[in-house]
Amino acid sequence: MDLKISSSIESIGISIERDMPEGYHNELGVDERLEALSKIKGVSGLLIFYPVYDLPADPDKFLKKISNFNLKPAQVYVDINHNRKWKNGALSTNEDSIRKDAIKIVKDAIDFTKAINADSVLLWPGMDGIDG
Repeated sequence: MDLKISSSIESIGISIERDMPEGYHNELGVDERLEALSKIKGVSGLLIFYPVYDLPADPDKFLKKISNFNLKPAQVYVDINHNRKWKNGALSTNEDSIRKDAIKIVKDAIDFTKAINADSVLLWPGMDGIDG
């Protein structure tokens, strides 16, 4: 079996948490985080949050950017959790506009995943009754 290891650039940086909202480390730029990630032995793939935050949202620009650090797209994580609007659920909410927005983001993430030729889509409906 060929083991593939990926990580996100969000895992490298200031490490904000509720007990330390200002973070444990200084903020790093996108290139600094990509470079740090590319230097971790065994990591060759990038887990991407969608909607894309710090990286280019255009698939061609995105691929060019991460290839500069010898990284490949591995997985796209559909972020329908980290926003207050999802507090009552994203896909399971009774609010039509919120649910439609979540569905659009999921569909757009699938299209983005195809466009960058990533291996998979990660859909974790964390505010849809699991943790909410």
